[in-house]
Amino acid sequence: MKDAKAWLENTDPKIMLGDRWNSLIFQADGNGGNVIKVKVNESLKDNIWTLRDILLQRDDTGSIEAFGYEVQVANSYFTTKRGAELSGANKREFIDNADFTGKVFLYTLKNKVVKGMRFLNGKLVSSLVLAAHRTDITTMGQQGLEQEPDCSFGSFDSSTKSCTPSGTTLSEVEIHSYVPPPNFNWVFPPSNPASEAAPPPAGSVDLPIGNTGAGGGNGNRELKTDSLKAKFPCADKLILQPIFKSAAMNDFVQPFLTNMKPTITYNTSNDLPWGSTTTGGLFELGHTGYDPNSGLHQSSIVTLNEKMLNNSSQLLVAATTIHETLHAYINYNIATSVKAGKDAYNDHGNWLLSLDGFYLMNDMPANYTQHSLMLADYFDKAVSALSYWDSNQTLKHTSKEIAMAMMYGLTTAESSCSQSDINKINATFDALKLKYSITTSDLNTFNVSQLNSPNSLPKSGCN
Repeated sequence: MKDAKAWLENTDPKIMLGDRWNSLIFQADGNGGNVIKVKVNESLKDNIWTLRDILLQRDDTGSIEAFGYEVQVANSYFTTKRGAELSGANKREFIDNADFTGKVFLYTLKNKVVKGMRFLNGKLVSSLVLAAHRTDITTMGQQGLEQEPDCSFGSFDSSTKSCTPSGTTLSEVEIHSYVPPPNFNWVFPPSNPASEAAPPPAGSVDLPIGNTGAGGGNGNRELKTDSLKAKFPCADKLILQPIFKSAAMNDFVQPFLTNMKPTITYNTSNDLPWGSTTTGGLFELGHTGYDPNSGLHQSSIVTLNEKMLNNSSQLLVAATTIHETLHAYINYNIATSVKAGKDAYNDHGNWLLSLDGFYLMNDMPANYTQHSLMLADYFDKAVSALSYWDSNQTLKHTSKEIAMAMMYGLTTAESSCSQSDINKINATFDALKLKYSITTSDLNTFNVSQLNSPNSLPKSGCN
């Protein structure tokens, strides 16, 4: 409690909880730790009884995380609770998860609403989501964001109106059936820094690829490559299709083949930054953003840099394809996650940071005892997918080279990213370098050789 109090006073001194610290509650988080719940206030908000709490938790790195939690109880709920309407009754004691009817919201400590859920008789019936405001999730360089609202004036313990983009409210989306994120089964153990590439996984899985979505039993639940294929047929034939058909990659793209009908559309652009390997500059290999036609953010558009497709090694193109597809996978999970958690919905341009956020929200598999283990395992899974692709190429690469290709851009993060998250990702990155016997000099030399490579994609022969 002492550490949590000091952290909150230092992080957001505007939040003054006073003697409310004396009535805090400890709740088990299911992983051997505790969550501290501090009551903030109880009030009538638009004639609806509303309670607000702040939840704080220390992660396995020692960092403390916190978010605001608001419960709005339906007016009809207490009518069946004998004694709840009595003057002075503690209404919190009458709330039962099994039959709860009302809404639950998550907030940042700046009083910015993140997401909400509506329950009816204890069952989740709707997800309350913000309108899209993210633009790009880049592999390299800064992530582009539309103008964010200024939430600096508010704090979660104030009565200030909650802060949402452009002053909008949350949109309600019915949930007819909720399917949790899939469990991930490793195809084979994570590869080690041997001199040979990891063997291909046993078997492969055919997935619908490249179709426009018309006809067939899959509707628009597909990985659409038509636009890319029209300009770069060899990228589609030699890179994307083999990667998507690998068993290792199947675990990542499987969520896009559900009844919720999300898609990934692969496009190209010649306007993305492309520096010089001699004088420097920013190289943006690609980026991924929410599909504007997908109101729930379940679908994504991946845009690959045409300069990369024309000049870079096939290995780097394959690694970028995997990297950006993982961004799309994360977008999907952000859109469909309904579990309460910290304000982890911004991955700061880094898919490992986003996975770390979902680990904190208990949306990732529970068999991880440390964030670093989870991040390393998912990185190894991406390496496995790239290794499978590489095993079918004439020019083979070592496990070290494959790992370096997947490491490209993994330390890129926005300036808004917290120092604790930056420390986590840097620690994981350093651990990966050690595991694969990679030095900073190795990475720099490798990156230069791959950005402009004689082993680029062929310009013909793939139609």
